Amino acid sequence: MNVLFLTACPPHPSAFGATAARQAELLRAVALRHRVFVMALESGSSGPVAACDLPELCERLVLVTRGAEHPLARWLSLFGPASHLFATHRPPSGAQALAELVRTEAIDAIVASPARMAGWSLPPGPALLVDLPLVEWEDARLAHELVVGPLERWRTAVEWRAVRREELTALRRADFITAASAEQRDRILAEAPDLEIEIVPHIDGQGGLGPWAMLDALVAAQNARIPA
Repeated sequence: MNVLFLTACPPHPSAFGATAARQAELLRAVALRHRVFVMALESGSSGPVAACDLPELCERLVLVTRGAEHPLARWLSLFGPASHLFATHRPPSGAQALAELVRTEAIDAIVASPARMAGWSLPPGPALLVDLPLVEWEDARLAHELVVGPLERWRTAVEWRAVRREELTALRRADFITAASAEQRDRILAEAPDLEIEIVPHIDGQGGLGPWAMLDALVAAQNARIPA
């Protein structure tokens, strides 16, 4: 299969931390049997990482620029259809670039990680697998608990509830969902017991994963879209 990883940053652990470490291990595992491509949002340190490291892990890397953010974006998002988190990870140029990559490389499956990336306008055809290195609304809720001042507390309360709504909507679009732990799975199921989530854990504490579980998930997601 041709598998596209759609990620919030280039999946390289040395530059982007634990979430990128998990994504890199997933990518390595899938690349053992499938052709792998990456589309990632560009950050300040994406350039040297992309130039030196990522081509070793995938056949093609496409970086999408987020663009400049309005100084009041966090406040303006409170009155719009999308949370600040999801809106800033859905740049206007992304949908067209994604559709072009899916078409030219005949992509069979998309792995969106984290869930905010499944909020994109995805082209029809490829199976969608959402991997959860974290529960996004839990991070937003914790951020709300740490802020002080009535206005900031109000803003972050609205934000984390919007993130929860959008994350659950994104997960319901998926053909298959994987989570890093039973705890993360149970947090999601407490809000959406109708979802089915497979645990693909870190097995060595260093971001290593059981590769065949991920491959099985991808194959199951793709087969589910093929009429019997």
